Amino acid sequence: LTGYTGSILNWIYSTNGGLTWTSTGNTSPSQPFSGLTQTTQYAAVVQNGVCPPDTSSIATVFVVQAGSTGTIIKDTTVCEGSNYGILTLTGYTGNIIRWEISQDSGITWIPINNTSNTQAYSNLTKPTWFRVVIENGPCGSGFSDTAMIGIIPASNAGVLYSSATSLCAGTSDSVFVWTTGYTGTISSWQISTNGTTWNTIPGANDDTVKLQLTQTSYIRVIVQNGPCSPDTSNFIIVYVNPQSYGGLLLQNDTVCAEINSGYLYLTGWVGTIVGWEISTDGGLSWFMLSNSTDTLYYAGLTQTVMYRVKVQSDNCPPAYSNVVTIYVDPMTNPGTIYTSKEVCGTLNSDTLILQGYTGSIVNWYYSTNNGQTWTPINWQDDSLPISGISQTTWYIAEVKSGVCPPAQTPPVIIKVCLLYTSDAADE
Repeated sequence: LTGYTGSILNWIYSTNGGLTWTSTGNTSPSQPFSGLTQTTQYAAVVQNGVCPPDTSSIATVFVVQAGSTGTIIKDTTVCEGSNYGILTLTGYTGNIIRWEISQDSGITWIPINNTSNTQAYSNLTKPTWFRVVIENGPCGSGFSDTAMIGIIPASNAGVLYSSATSLCAGTSDSVFVWTTGYTGTISSWQISTNGTTWNTIPGANDDTVKLQLTQTSYIRVIVQNGPCSPDTSNFIIVYVNPQSYGGLLLQNDTVCAEINSGYLYLTGWVGTIVGWEISTDGGLSWFMLSNSTDTLYYAGLTQTVMYRVKVQSDNCPPAYSNVVTIYVDPMTNPGTIYTSKEVCGTLNSDTLILQGYTGSIVNWYYSTNNGQTWTPINWQDDSLPISGISQTTWYIAEVKSGVCPPAQTPPVIIKVCLLYTSDAADE
């Protein structure tokens, strides 16, 4: 107390805003205080001699509650790179000075210019700590508790591999499909026959799935890591190929040696034409031809041959078409007629012999006008008996080998010599 006149009778204090006052019993110029728990008013009562006492002005000691620096709600774990959230500070006393952030486990802190009780975060890629600086008047400043945002890797379905890219229909073969390099837990395997509509494969939640397929299928896997969004792998295609079918060749044929040509056509095959094969020994051995089309052209065959086609549907066992045979008839060779070529009078007989021919004898013919016209004899043997010829006569034989054109022998001429009688001689 300063500037007073008289003697200090007493110090008084009030804790209810001056409604009631209590004496401290202190008559010195100063009044100590300590351990106050609430705001308190102080005054001094002074009297000078016989004058009435007077009360000094009032001094107020304001007491601020120490309170709390609060709690951040809440620790959490989010997905790497794709995350968002809001932290909220509750239960604090005082004023928020700023938020702070740390990404090195709280070793260093970076201030955030934010004095609200909420703090947003997004797209964090590493563990991050947050805290708040609180100031409470004369009680000083302090830090809230720390909230940690944990980071887990994003879901990654990995890369798919398959033990086979194709299967043969109708077999019991299985295919294994697996994923490698994935992050998270396998949620499901899925299968599709068109790459658009997907169905879950029941009971498949391991990193490998075993399948027996009846048709071409698309396969993929879905993996999820904690709270991260699930990730879907690339898909692989396992082709289920129809069984090989060699198709149908039409048809057997017979041709003439050397002067032949034609086409063979394959129809109804399933798979890829590997090649045509030929056999010249009745099918005992086969040789591949350099032809992988559905058509084969042949020409100038000199012997009977057999053809077939080898077809293979992807990894299925190969199959053969039916066998067609091109029968080759030898070229017609009419041969040569042998005879004595000269007889006498009408009392004659002879046998014409056809030798060295190839084919069948169609007929014999004779001519009495030097080959200008020919008359059939209706004889198919290779020996032609003749007798009683009265004039020079030409003979030929016609031979035909299978489908080959017929051919005729060179003519033989049977000359008839006149017989002279004695009467004729006398004349």
